[in-house]
Amino acid sequence: MHSQWQGTSAPPPQFLTVDMGEVKAFHGMPILPRQGDQSGKPNEVNVQISQDNKTWVDAGNADFQNNKNPQHVFFESGFKACPIY
Repeated sequence: MHSQWQGTSAPPPQFLTVDMGEVKAFHGMPILPRQGDQSGKPNEVNVQISQDNKTWVDAGNADFQNNKNPQHVFFESGFKACPIY
C-alpha cells in the first residue's frame, strides 16, 4: 500500500483500517496487486482485527507473490482470535 499521493514512498509500516459497520466473521481477504509495474506491491502483510477500533488481535500473516495476479489468503485462526457475536 502506498499512502502518499506523489513524491517519495511512505516507509513501512503502513496501515489500512476497514470498518465493516457491524461485527462480522473474518476468514481471509483477496488482494489485487498494483497493475502498473513491478513496484509498490505488498509482500508481507499482518492482519489484525478489532471490535472496538482500540483493542487489536492478530488474525494472521500473509506473504503475497510479486505479480499482477489476484491473490487470496485464508486465516484459519482469524475468526477464532476475536469472538464473533
